[in-house]
Amino acid sequence: MVIEALIGAAVGVLTIVSARFIRGERWLYSLGLLTLPGIYTFFALHAGEQAVGVKEMIYGIPFVAAGLVFVFVSVRQSAVVVG
Repeated sequence: MVIEALIGAAVGVLTIVSARFIRGERWLYSLGLLTLPGIYTFFALHAGEQAVGVKEMIYGIPFVAAGLVFVFVSVRQSAVVVG
């Protein structure tokens, strides 16, 4: 559980730093929110845990919704959710 949390934090920080470097904050933050649930679901299904995969898809719904909303709103708010 700790390793997953550290990897998640590292990906969040890397996303924010990359987005600022390439001046793509608006779309890159939203892209991160839209893809994270799929990545976690993939890991669960790859491990053979279908029930966990379904939970990850359900828990990922707010992230996908936030990603879609943040495509159209300010960068600062989406950066807070990604970070």
